[in-house]
Amino acid sequence: DAAAIESFVLAGLDAVLSDRFGSRLSLPVRVQRESLRARLRRFARIQADERQKGWRIQCGELRFEEATFRLAGLPIVASLDRVDVHEGSGQMRVLDYKTFAKRKTASEAHFVPATGEEESFETLLDGKAVRWFDLQLPLYRALAQFRWPSESPPVVAYFLLPERVEESGIDDLALDSSLFESAMSAAETVAHRVRNGIYWPPRAVQYDDYESVFLGEDPASILSSESKDFLMGMHLKAGP
Repeated sequence: DAAAIESFVLAGLDAVLSDRFGSRLSLPVRVQRESLRARLRRFARIQADERQKGWRIQCGELRFEEATFRLAGLPIVASLDRVDVHEGSGQMRVLDYKTFAKRKTASEAHFVPATGEEESFETLLDGKAVRWFDLQLPLYRALAQFRWPSESPPVVAYFLLPERVEESGIDDLALDSSLFESAMSAAETVAHRVRNGIYWPPRAVQYDDYESVFLGEDPASILSSESKDFLMGMHLKAGP
């Protein structure tokens, strides 16, 4: 019942706002409240539709800390926003809530065009060469399979709730066995580098608070040879 779900989530929002900001909300908080209400109303309709299709929420905020798997010896710590199970088929689905300002599909978030620089991060998507940019959903699938090893591979998806509420919805990341294996291989490579103190080559990121330090130049041309050696893990190979 979309109306019942809407009433429930809006009451929850009001309770959180009252607890954090009191009964007299400032103008910025009231503006944010209206934005949140619009998204939650849309959520209520989508949730009602998904429940009608047979999807039932099994758990939320499923935390992996001590009981988890490892990559290159590093434990994978995470919290799954939500796990659903389809009542008819038994199919499992892991959902991650996203409140992007602008709608971004799971595929758009996880892949960028291939550069040919590092084959360990590249794969094929619909016949096109792409590079893994984000490994969140493949790792969530791996965590779910670790938790429920006897189940078939879960579907992994974003529950999108962007500013333009009409663009809200559930967007799957289609992971066949080949894509999933390439993602886990890339994750293993990342974990191995972290474990060995290798943070090279530098990568452009969307939000970089330190970009101004390099005055708009390529870090490789600015850093000293000692700094580059350190980021490349050369100090670990040198020995005592």
